[in-house]
Amino acid sequence: MKKILIIILSALLLCAAFSGCASKVGEDEKTTASTTKAATEATTAATTAAENISEGEKKLRALLQKECADAIVDFAYLDYDNNGTEEAFAATSKAPDEDDQYVIADIWFIGENGVRKLRSDFRAGYVDTNNSVIKVLEANGEKLAVVAKWFQTGESSFIWYVKDGKCVYDDYASDKLLCFIRVNEEMGWIEGRHSAYDLSQNMGHTWKRYYFYIDNGLKEYKGTPISEAEIKKYKGADEILKQIKQAGKFKNAYKRENGIININYVDSDSLNRNATLLIKNNSVSLVEYEDYDESALKNSDQEGVYLASVLDSYK
Repeated sequence: MKKILIIILSALLLCAAFSGCASKVGEDEKTTASTTKAATEATTAATTAAENISEGEKKLRALLQKECADAIVDFAYLDYDNNGTEEAFAATSKAPDEDDQYVIADIWFIGENGVRKLRSDFRAGYVDTNNSVIKVLEANGEKLAVVAKWFQTGESSFIWYVKDGKCVYDDYASDKLLCFIRVNEEMGWIEGRHSAYDLSQNMGHTWKRYYFYIDNGLKEYKGTPISEAEIKKYKGADEILKQIKQAGKFKNAYKRENGIININYVDSDSLNRNATLLIKNNSVSLVEYEDYDESALKNSDQEGVYLASVLDSYK
């Protein structure tokens, strides 16, 4: 009887061992299959991307690679000046995967007249999840190439455009601590955030939106002074000004060419605050840029002091 029990127990243990091995083999096969599939998909994607490159882009890439053997980390190929001929802005790097927020890169322009280096060892911040560093802004048929210089507390945008096939540096708008520049599709203008320390006595980091358009470079919708009495002429203004007076003291305001009014005021804690109003059909309403408070006035506040022109302030 004991022999029979020993034989049965041994048989059960042997079955369990084979089952475990089979399970492990199955898992290994699944892992191998999954890895192989991922590698195949990556190779396919790379091949598809290469196949989608036009002959014109291949030509410009080849011109760049004759000048620089570093890895191409971005290549923005377009007809920038609408003359029927494509150009490219590119970024190359010796260490393309060194950091997940920026890349140390050389910035280039490649056109029908050859290759031109625009910046060397530029700390270019990534602008999307694809690790692109060149942002192309397009409005009203005009285009700009924007590269943001990354630093620990913010960014500063450098801007170029193309005219008659030649690359032009936008000295007026570049390196003025403008960051996160984008096209506001709904309103049809361009917005950029200005980095400043003006919440209170040159302290407190703020990022206020300013408004722009493209006309041979980035141009600003500048503001002209507007009084409380003039603001009150707009329907809906009385209630907004009442809220501002309850929160603090009206300081000054600017009316911009795109229908925006920026009001500066000081709150009860002596901090610089602001409110943004949009003019429409002779009425004004608060523009709520945030959604962290029940108060529309607080949601409109971007902190700090608005200037009539942020770009002119650097002259």
